[in-house]
Amino acid sequence: MHDVATAPLRVLLVEDSPGDVRLIENLFAHPENPRHELHVESRLDDATDWLAGASVDAVLLDLSLPDAQELESVEALRALRSEIAIVVLTGLDDDERAVKALQMGAQDYVVKGQANAVGLMRALRHAVERNRLEVERDRLFHQLQHALAQMKVLRGLLPICSGCKRIREEGEWIPVEVYIRNRSDADFTHAICPECFPRLYPELETEN
Repeated sequence: MHDVATAPLRVLLVEDSPGDVRLIENLFAHPENPRHELHVESRLDDATDWLAGASVDAVLLDLSLPDAQELESVEALRALRSEIAIVVLTGLDDDERAVKALQMGAQDYVVKGQANAVGLMRALRHAVERNRLEVERDRLFHQLQHALAQMKVLRGLLPICSGCKRIREEGEWIPVEVYIRNRSDADFTHAICPECFPRLYPELETEN
């Protein structure tokens, strides 16, 4: 992943109003925002088709699209590409819907007509970083869930040989260290305890 703080942003604008599209394009063309990439789609279906094969950092999303009811667009984009940040575009009377969009997974919202070039880029960069942290948090959470699930496998009665200490699994007898290694992130290093040392190395014990 490129450095969010300094690298040019790749942004998809989903907006069906030609006037609002020109407004955002002008902000991207401002001298304060060099080298940023902006792709425009006017419908949710076209946006999802384009996103299927595109590499972008964020989506600027109008909440009033002709082919999406209420907040369907936020749900659809989160389901399609959860690693992409979503910044919703809202009118002055749409703050309540914008807050609901945040609760559904968007990272920020921008009020149409109030954002300047610097503020828009700041909101996009913050949204990208916020989403990156959320994705990383979810990844770590799933790793923890997996580790806990693996630990649960080790509970209960295990058929273990009283002689060689192998464990029976699906008709096979496998070493206990292999059994544990296959079900956790634990590994083994070998040593000799004081009780086993004289039995395994009696000649060394005699010399001592």
